[in-house]
Amino acid sequence: MLEAVVRSSLKQRIVVVVCALAAFGFGIHAAQNLSVDAFPDVTNIQVQVATEVPGRSPDEVERLVTIPVEIGMTGLPGLTELRSQNEPGLSIVTLVFTDDTPQYFARQLVSERMNDVRGNLPPGLNPVLGPVTTALSEVYQYTIERTDDGERPLSKEELIDRRLVQDWVARPLLRSIPGVAEINSIGGYVKQYQVLVDPFKMNYYDVTINDVHQALSRNNDNSSGGILPIGPGDLARPQFGPGPHARRHPLNRPQGSRRNAGLHSRRRRSADRRGSALRRDGQGRLHRVCGRHRDDGRQRQRQADRQ
Repeated sequence: MLEAVVRSSLKQRIVVVVCALAAFGFGIHAAQNLSVDAFPDVTNIQVQVATEVPGRSPDEVERLVTIPVEIGMTGLPGLTELRSQNEPGLSIVTLVFTDDTPQYFARQLVSERMNDVRGNLPPGLNPVLGPVTTALSEVYQYTIERTDDGERPLSKEELIDRRLVQDWVARPLLRSIPGVAEINSIGGYVKQYQVLVDPFKMNYYDVTINDVHQALSRNNDNSSGGILPIGPGDLARPQFGPGPHARRHPLNRPQGSRRNAGLHSRRRRSADRRGSALRRDGQGRLHRVCGRHRDDGRQRQRQADRQ
């Protein structure tokens, strides 16, 4: 049989040459459109639902948040697996769909169910969808440093300031780059203004935590100042709250007495408590992780197969 194939190829030289050139052209076209990646993303279609539950243990997180979310997500079209992870103050529910389910269609299905799930959760909890990334989407890590840092340890104030620069300057710029899905933070401190109440003074003046909370809320309220006609035009007048004078903000009591918030508390500039830290070369640093969008190589491969 092999002899017959060789004999027919020698007789039909033009046909053989044309077929070889066609195969060569298809090969070049396939090589130019081939999805090449150093770390191919073979993860299945996943959607994560994350819920922050401050101050709760893993058992309480599972009972109050994870179980209602799992019950609300059952029965979704294309859902093949449902698993969860409970940590102190955090619930993560991962939903796995079939490979034929489009990524954004799966997210839309989960988002529609979340509207019903919120009604079964404790007040104040808001589950959110995770970014369109997977465990293999981490592509870049970096730290924020200055040229004069050297090997000295950074103070807490320096870490707070660099966290501000990252969150309000670098992070928005990096997220505008095409393909970047999320930027996660490790290290640093989140800036806070904390009010430390004095329980003895509060008890003496018959003031509760709720009174202080309401006074601080009124202190931060902003409202419209109306429109002021000036000549042929109008001037919009903003009206801000008392701002930094929170210590002088009055506490309205039912008995009619008025006390200032500063009599029962003191204010300080501090940082949020962090559950983890990052060290590089033995020193604490602010660290960022850039994640890319989920690779669409599987979808491009399906399109190539159909073509």
